[in-house]
Amino acid sequence: MNKIALSIGGVPIGTGGVQNIARGAGSLGGNIIGWASALFLFVIILVCLFFMIYGGIRWIMSNGEEKNVEGARNTIVNAAIGLAIAFLAYFFVNIAGAFLHVPLLGK
Repeated sequence: MNKIALSIGGVPIGTGGVQNIARGAGSLGGNIIGWASALFLFVIILVCLFFMIYGGIRWIMSNGEEKNVEGARNTIVNAAIGLAIAFLAYFFVNIAGAFLHVPLLGK
C-alpha cells in the first residue's frame, strides 16, 4: 500500500522502486559510518587512556607541589571529559540512526 501517490501527466507512478533504492544506499552508507565511528571511538579511547596515565605520572612526580598537582589533575579530568563526550557522540549517532530507520552503526 502506497502512502504517497505520485503522478505525471495523470499517469500514476509507484514508489516501491524508490524505497528499495534508498534502502540499499542507506546500508552502504550505514556501514561506512558505522566503521568510521567505531574507529573514531577506539582512537579516542586510546588517546584518553594515554592522557590519564600521563596525568597520573605527572601527579606522582609532582612531589606535592600544588601547581604541578593541579596541572596533573586537570589533565586527568580533561581526558575523562573527552572520553564522556566521545561516548555521548557515539550514543547520539546510534539514536539518530534508530530515529531515521537507517542502520548507521552496522546493526
